[in-house]
Amino acid sequence: NYFGEQRFGRHGSNLQTADRLFRNPKLRLSRNKRSLILSAARSLLFNQVLSARVNAGNWNAPLVGDAMQLDGSHSYFIAEAVDADLSRRVASQDIHSTGPLHGRGENPAQGACRELEAAVLADHASWCAGLEAAGLKQGRRALRLGVTDLAWQWEPSGELVLTFSLPAGA
Repeated sequence: NYFGEQRFGRHGSNLQTADRLFRNPKLRLSRNKRSLILSAARSLLFNQVLSARVNAGNWNAPLVGDAMQLDGSHSYFIAEAVDADLSRRVASQDIHSTGPLHGRGENPAQGACRELEAAVLADHASWCAGLEAAGLKQGRRALRLGVTDLAWQWEPSGELVLTFSLPAGA
């Protein structure tokens, strides 16, 4: 459930502006531009955490302390243990592990999940501080999403064409 490159602007221009903003909080931007820039910064941090989990091979499996999001909802609960029932619910896509949308407030993740997120975000401490100073509140986003209406077809040229639907915001 990575944020797409369009979020980051042409040639990463939104991220470059975010870096300037965090170095100079008095940088004047319109309200809409500021919101877009802060969203881009949060999105990059989320993608960094998701990449770390993909590299570790646990993006699709719960960790102890994961904030598990109910499918189609923003509600979550903390996985205090990983047992057969939790694993079954993840496999059926009833619940999903989440990553941070950084901002003010305490990260709800605990244990191994929190340690992983803290290690990734430590490399971006100035951006985390900038998002907090901007007043954004801590949030969570599912690390994966399900597709619906999946269909495939081989074209005469030998290309495989996939069609599918994604939920809003994906």
